[in-house]
Order: sequence, then structure tokens, then C-alpha cells
Amino acid sequence: MLIRRMVILLSAGALAVGLSTAVGGAAQASVTPPTTGWGEIWVPDVSAQSNTLCVDVPGGSTSRGAQLQLFHCHGYGSDGAPQRWEFQYVGSDGWPLYTIKNVSSGWCITATAGVFTQDTCSSSFVYWELRSENLWSTDPNFELALFDSPVSGPGSLCIAAGNSTDSNHTPLVGTTCDSFNNGLEIFRLG
Repeated sequence: MLIRRMVILLSAGALAVGLSTAVGGAAQASVTPPTTGWGEIWVPDVSAQSNTLCVDVPGGSTSRGAQLQLFHCHGYGSDGAPQRWEFQYVGSDGWPLYTIKNVSSGWCITATAGVFTQDTCSSSFVYWELRSENLWSTDPNFELALFDSPVSGPGSLCIAAGNSTDSNHTPLVGTTCDSFNNGLEIFRLG
């Protein structure tokens, strides 16, 4: 009887250790961008006027250095090319890393002093982490974190809406990643 009880206790303990190791060592679930084609990047928590906003190249500019903004989503429309983004996987450092290129302009999202612009993809060396909000669900929310910023360190600078009014031409700003406590820095793919 004592041996059976010890075997049961040891088995339960081994199971608990195995589960905690598996859970503790598991990589965070990641948001999966489209592997072919493009997707919109939109802000779900900024909707005071029921206007859904997407990351946008103003006026469809093809100029290097054009500052990006949020604008009502229309990526699926005939005039939506400024909101179509391709994700190029470049590796991993705990989170998958991507360059994010606008389909229309051919430029990638870059960051300089907390300002987000479009620039060359090959020389910018700007990689992005799409950090998911929840480890264990299919929740589509993520933070768009700059990887290995020379100014702020790995993954501590996130893209955010400049304000909570869901108006066209809302600026994108850099902010310290706030682990989903700031709705202005939560995005989804559409």
C-alpha cells in the first residue's frame, strides 16, 4: 500500500514538473501574417466614431521617407494599395521577425526617433516582432515591436496610434511597449 501511494505521488509529481516545464518553456503563440499576398494592419481599440483605422501610406506616396499614418481601412478597395502590407520572415529571436513592405510603394516600415516612415527594405535593417497578446488562445491582437532598436533596446519600442480619436490622418507614434495595457498600441491583421 505504501509503495503504491509513493508511486502515485511520484507519478503525479513528475507529471506536474513535466507540465510546468512544458508550459514555462513553451514559446509564446505568435500572430501569423499572410505567407503569400498581403494583409491590412488595423487598430481594433480606436473606434470612437466607429471608424476602423489601418496603417496607411499617405496619398499612396512612393517617396522614400513618407511618414506613415492611420486612415480608414480600405485595403480591399480598388484604391486600397497604400494599406496593403507584405510580411517577409527574416528569422527568430524568441519571436518571429519580419520586414513589413508596402505592396504599392515597395518600401518597408522603418523607424527613426519614434517616427515611422517608409524606406528601402534592404538598407533599413528594421525588423518587427508581432507579439501576441495571449499565450494560449487564438486572440488576434498583437503589439508591433521594433526589434533591436539602437536607441531603446530589443523590442521595447512599439508602434501606437497617436491619439484615440479614430480620425483619418491619425499619426503613428513610438511608445514604450506596455504589454497590452495601452489600447493605442494593439493591432490586428485583416
